[in-house]
Amino acid sequence: MRKLVFIIYLTITITLAGTLFAQAPGTFIYQGRITDIAGEPITDSTTVVFTIYPDSVEGFPLWTEILTVVPDAEGVFTIELGTKTALSSTIFNGEKRYLALKVGLDPEMQPRQLLSSGPYALNTADIGDNSVTSAKIAPGAVGASDLAPNAVNSSNVINGSLTDLDLMNEPGLGFKVSVPTATFRSLPADTLALDSISMTVPSAGFVLVWAHTNVAVDHANGTTDEIYFQVAPYRDSILANDNGFAIVSLPAELPTQATGWYIQSVDFHRPFTVAGAGTYKYYFNATVRTGSGNDDSFYNLQLTAMFFPTYYGGTPIPSPGDLLNNETTEPDN
Repeated sequence: MRKLVFIIYLTITITLAGTLFAQAPGTFIYQGRITDIAGEPITDSTTVVFTIYPDSVEGFPLWTEILTVVPDAEGVFTIELGTKTALSSTIFNGEKRYLALKVGLDPEMQPRQLLSSGPYALNTADIGDNSVTSAKIAPGAVGASDLAPNAVNSSNVINGSLTDLDLMNEPGLGFKVSVPTATFRSLPADTLALDSISMTVPSAGFVLVWAHTNVAVDHANGTTDEIYFQVAPYRDSILANDNGFAIVSLPAELPTQATGWYIQSVDFHRPFTVAGAGTYKYYFNATVRTGSGNDDSFYNLQLTAMFFPTYYGGTPIPSPGDLLNNETTEPDN
């Protein structure tokens, strides 16, 4: 018994533009009605071969899929094409395409049916150059996974368009003046932190800390004065084996100052590794090793810290656990 297919409607849900094909479903919905030669509906499950051609009469098949359709009581069936044999963007490249059906053992039906896109699909098939602007893209819609590696470089970025809010691991500066020039503070007889500076960093990296102060040494002839200074992630301690320290040293044979002090400048810097985002504190420690009991003081104390996300070479900066005194550089909670 010969079977016929009367098309009710065809809904295409694929996007015809090849560059957008991957963003849309790679299938489309087909609905039809199967009857016998007398026009009576056929309700049995039936095998149908669906084929897409580039021409209404001739041409080699571009795509074929064999599916079983299950008609209802009126012979109407709905099937999703492309579920078994994938539909590629090369098939729907803007050229006309024709669908042919072969029902059961019957010959392939004629005429082939022209596949046409929906009205709004036509718009996606012809997206002109520069037609998609930033106003049409939702904030946050384009993420890192949407960009090809190295797709954005300095030539794509307008000078001055990026601020520190756009960059999460840029270098950052911290600065602090804790003891002004006109203010004198006594140096401790034991080891104490003169002051500290905190840095809040966005990621793992490196912090370079500079410390500067002027020291007024109350020196007496016959007494050696030695004062040690050091920047560290711990307070109130100076260790000789801990990546160096600064020394103010006045020999015993130096004459006693009748009035005033011997003035010395102290500058010390040191890099630290940081394991991740957080707030880190660094201390400027000092101790009077010899000459204790004199009226030594300091002034013009300045601390500067700089965060760097990248290390470019030279002698490797030791990790906190690698230092001899087992110091730790942990976030300051």
